[in-house]
Amino acid sequence: MTHSPAVLKQALTHVLAQRDQWWSTLEYDPENRWFRTWPCPIEAAEIRLMTWLPEQGTGLHDHGGSSGAFHVVSGVVREQVATRTVRGTYEIREKTHQTGDTRVFGTTYIHDMTNVEITPAVSIHIYAPSLTTLTRYHWNSLGPAAYMTDDVSAARA
Repeated sequence: MTHSPAVLKQALTHVLAQRDQWWSTLEYDPENRWFRTWPCPIEAAEIRLMTWLPEQGTGLHDHGGSSGAFHVVSGVVREQVATRTVRGTYEIREKTHQTGDTRVFGTTYIHDMTNVEITPAVSIHIYAPSLTTLTRYHWNSLGPAAYMTDDVSAARA
């Protein structure tokens, strides 16, 4: 099931309003970016709370056909997005997202997110439908090249 960008943003706003319930549950792992699933206010979707210590990132990946959105609760993250040009080639576009920024994306979105600041960052992500796979990519002269698909449905258990 896909949801409109407005519905995805509304769900993020709902979870943000519950900050006093989830903020104290956040953890910071010096080895890996940390996340926890959180109850989602809309059907057939998934919320993940994420923390990012300096230099932690995701690597270039997609969301297995899910659309989604994220909101930066605190800190700063850099996003690099694989974007198809009018010539049919790909380029990386970079954007810095700061506290309060929200980004909505579609089912074919390929990106990398990294905390490039010296302070931790916190973000909330929603995926619809819930994540089942995540494909990882290398960047080559033709653009993003898939090299591995992870089953991420077990991460909710």
